Amino acid sequence: MLCRKNISKISGQTLATNTSGILMGSTRAQIISKVFQPQNNRFIHTSKTKYKALVNYKRPSMEEFGVPKEPWKQVHDRNQRKFNMHLAVGIVSCGVTIFWFCNTIEFNRMPVELMKSVHYKTVSPTKADLIAEEAEEVSAEVEEIDTSALAAEQEAEQAAALKATEEAAAAQKAAEEEAARKAAEEEAARKAAEEEAARVAVEEEAARKAAEEEAARKAAEEAAIKAAEEEAARKAAEEEAAKKAAEEEAARKAAEEEAAEEAAKKAAEEEAARKAVEEEAAKKAAEEEAARKAAEEEATRKAAEEEAAKKAAEEEAARKAAEEEAAAQKAAVPAETSPQLGATEAASSGGVIDKIEHAIDAVATVIEVAEEKLKSADKIVTDVKEVIEDGEKVVDTAEKIGDDVKEIAKEAGQLIQDAEKVVGDVKSVESDVGVAAAEKLEATS
Repeated sequence: MLCRKNISKISGQTLATNTSGILMGSTRAQIISKVFQPQNNRFIHTSKTKYKALVNYKRPSMEEFGVPKEPWKQVHDRNQRKFNMHLAVGIVSCGVTIFWFCNTIEFNRMPVELMKSVHYKTVSPTKADLIAEEAEEVSAEVEEIDTSALAAEQEAEQAAALKATEEAAAAQKAAEEEAARKAAEEEAARKAAEEEAARVAVEEEAARKAAEEEAARKAAEEAAIKAAEEEAARKAAEEEAAKKAAEEEAARKAAEEEAAEEAAKKAAEEEAARKAVEEEAAKKAAEEEAARKAAEEEATRKAAEEEAAKKAAEEEAARKAAEEEAAAQKAAVPAETSPQLGATEAASSGGVIDKIEHAIDAVATVIEVAEEKLKSADKIVTDVKEVIEDGEKVVDTAEKIGDDVKEIAKEAGQLIQDAEKVVGDVKSVESDVGVAAAEKLEATS
């Protein structure tokens, strides 16, 4: 199996092999061949089975992509400035390179100047041309004879100049050989330095790769640990959110039930209060009606009694008047015929007068009492009317209380509807959260 230990073992073997080959090699070709030689000693399919796979491995997902931290336009402009700078530098460097290449490298072009200096003809010469050429040759020979002496002198001068030139050429050749020797030594030193630099670079590259692999391994372990911690934190957060949602749902249901019970209780209390107010108002109205009827009956009874007393007094007065008239008639009889009878009748008439006076006084007393009773009856009637008015006010207050109770009931119904809407929204949010959690779990799995 391919695991961290096998990867470290393979990387160590590869590094040791490359390093030993680089140290043993001496030429650049050997170094390059050792660096770029493919290694076939990776025991991928023949590794031991006792090693375990990576722990807490998490497949890559879209969640690993970061979120933007800067505006897109700002980043785009910065990238475009950088890219334009790269383009300008590339164009300038390319132009400079082409200019240097064209001015330094000698191409095998067409020898135009040589072609211009060579004169050739494709037509056969005529006799006149041949004669002219012969004449020119003769004149040239004459000129050569005339200049032979001058040529001898010139040859002597040329021999001296040639000797000096040969000596200078020998000195120049010796100098060139010395310069070539120094250049060869410098080239050898440069090659040795390049080989040493290449060896150091290969060693540094190997060390960098080993450090990168170690850093990548540590980063992978840290990422796995971090992913496990994030997964545990996410699960804990989801459980906490679910628990909190359940608690909120329970609290909401309890609050709804409490509100419903409180509203029902208030409605029942208000209904009972309204009924009690109505019953109290009805009772007061009945009592007032009974009191009014009793007062009217009492007033009627007293009026009848007063009327009867008045009639009795009138009858008594008529009777007394008749008796007095009879007594007066009897008094007209001579007193001497019956002196005792006259005295008796006089005494009886005096007693009758006294009785009549007492009756009149009684009637006056009865009339006064009747007037007082009538006044008290009027007062009772006034009180009854005030009580009736108070009862009407109480009834109006009870009706207002009933209207308030109806308004409160409507508000309670509206609150219940709002609570049901909130419950629906919470359920929809819970369903959305569940779907999103399921999608994330599917994506992570």
